[in-house]
Amino acid sequence: KNSGNNISIVNYLLGSVPLTKDHILIKLRDFVENMLFFRSLDNREFIGLMNERSNIEEYIINNKYTEDFSEYLKVVSGQSFTFAEPLPGEKRLYCIMSGAKIPFLQVASTGTINLELQFFWLKEMASASFVFIDEFDAFYHYELSYEVAKCLFQGNKQVFLTTHDTYLLSNELLRPDCYFILKDNEINPICDLTNKEIRLGHNLEKLYRGGTFDK
Repeated sequence: KNSGNNISIVNYLLGSVPLTKDHILIKLRDFVENMLFFRSLDNREFIGLMNERSNIEEYIINNKYTEDFSEYLKVVSGQSFTFAEPLPGEKRLYCIMSGAKIPFLQVASTGTINLELQFFWLKEMASASFVFIDEFDAFYHYELSYEVAKCLFQGNKQVFLTTHDTYLLSNELLRPDCYFILKDNEINPICDLTNKEIRLGHNLEKLYRGGTFDK
């Protein structure tokens, strides 16, 4: 406890003890190294999964994702964007509007720009172990939030989202034990906040607004 360099026991063992590939400490290291936190409020911030920031539009162009991005915007938000074929070395997305080639960022709303960030992380988080997104829907319409959440919850990774949108309280999106309420410095699943039996046909948002989970 008097160590001056504060090396954790786990890191010490990983660096000094020969361990098999399936050892629990190796699995723990891999899980932690592939955790991801990000948010897009006043500033875009992320921690984990990668060491460097990416130019998202350059990323979309280099990976030939322009059609995928257009389809994503159509599916989750109903917006139709036709992107121009990127020229060699181009680093900005352009969309075609009334025959003119216009930079995407000049015509995209704050919410749409946020969707661009979500699209980037949806592509990159395939190898993530745990994803935490703070206020993921800060600039979204409630129906858009629902569609984006459906995309984020696909796959085998653990995803934790924070929101103020009660519309997302739906049995069609998640089980009741996967919804948590943060209140008075405590966090509890809604199923533990009521003595009422919660069934698949219940409207969770209506129950919430009616005070069912005020326990």
